[in-house]
Amino acid sequence: FGSSLAAALLDLEAPASCRVLAMLSDASALSLAFLPSHLGAPAVSRGWHMSPGSLPRALSAETIRPRLIVCHGDLMHVYRSQASIINQEFDGALYFHTVPSFTRWLFTQERGGIIPWCVLLTGWLEAKPCAAAIAAARTGKHGSLRTDAKRPELPEPVGGDACEVRVAVGRMLVLISSKQQKPAAVEWCHAATASTGLPILIASNDSKATECLASLAEEMIIRVTRASL
Repeated sequence: FGSSLAAALLDLEAPASCRVLAMLSDASALSLAFLPSHLGAPAVSRGWHMSPGSLPRALSAETIRPRLIVCHGDLMHVYRSQASIINQEFDGALYFHTVPSFTRWLFTQERGGIIPWCVLLTGWLEAKPCAAAIAAARTGKHGSLRTDAKRPELPEPVGGDACEVRVAVGRMLVLISSKQQKPAAVEWCHAATASTGLPILIASNDSKATECLASLAEEMIIRVTRASL
């Protein structure tokens, strides 16, 4: 992609300290969870989940922004058109040129009683298989996915059997390339929302995509506290 895109990709250096989640934007989500120190590495990213550890005594307020995950056939176009909103509203971005590469990444992420921390942006061609991968990660049933010898096995859900199985992706936005795609995309969106358990939005152009991303980023903000060391 060249040096400009490489420089815009996520800085994978993670803070050394462990943070403790004190307040969530989603009132129905877990009321207390731990944010691990290595959030967001492409190989294995740990979600936020319940932990029996004792709480630190001294805490200071902080806000954690969501990360943008892009699976699109024209990554350079997405990068150029959305660079500003990514820099303003997201904690970096990860770019996947193909659905199998996204699915392999998703299947390495923690699932179960976690707090979703990513917004997924796809094109129309990538939307259906990406949604199928998310549904498979939630249910553990991946027989409908295309055979991929490089795709890892799903990890066991964390948090116990009583927890709803969530995945890293908490919101999804589909960027369509023509008005002719909109009716089919809208119709598909309703069914996909049910199968994935995610709110899914449709954007008909780059400007609408920027507006949607700003809204989704705001919805996904997580307010945390960090232990004073």
